[in-house]
Amino acid sequence: RKRIQKSFYSLAFFASAAQFLMGPIVLITLPQKGISWNMIGVILLGASIAIPVLILLWKEITGPLEQIGKHFRLIASLLTCVVIFMGYGRHLYRATSLEPHQKLVKAKTDAYLMEVQNAKKAKLLNKGEVAEAALMPGEAVFNANCKACHDVKEVIVGPSMLEAANIYKGNEPGLIAWIKAPGKKRDGPKMPPQAHLSATELKDVAAWILTLNAKPEAK
Repeated sequence: RKRIQKSFYSLAFFASAAQFLMGPIVLITLPQKGISWNMIGVILLGASIAIPVLILLWKEITGPLEQIGKHFRLIASLLTCVVIFMGYGRHLYRATSLEPHQKLVKAKTDAYLMEVQNAKKAKLLNKGEVAEAALMPGEAVFNANCKACHDVKEVIVGPSMLEAANIYKGNEPGLIAWIKAPGKKRDGPKMPPQAHLSATELKDVAAWILTLNAKPEAK
């Protein structure tokens, strides 16, 4: 059993020594874009721990057979540290190599997402424009100027447009005159003059109201 352990230590020693010697060669042959001072520092730290490991392994190989395994725990602990540092050095190399690519991908992804958002906004805007264009000109004027106080069927602040259509049936000029300079016929706030509307807008909204085919409503 002791001889098997000694053979194991010999194998570990020569494998570690080979890696210790080949490491700088591998490092030199790596593409320069991934090499950073952080990575070099981590690898050198791992290499400095590997030196006492080699010394301990050599003592195990050359020492008395009955003392084989004396430094096993220390060797195992130090080798674990070497593996961790070397693995972290590899991670740093990979991260440094990929950083420019990741920045480029992120920039292109952000640009793509911005284009998607702009496309969505444009699509919604176009839908709104199409929907507004589908309205009669007078209905569009009504929605923009009158809808806060009036509804087609219900009484809100002022009377419904069905009632207005019934009152001014066949009297478009009278409805236009009322919209432009309304009086007060009911309890509640007086309708403000809509003189800011152009002649075309007044005609359009009046014509639209009179197309609602109102039924008689309570006055």
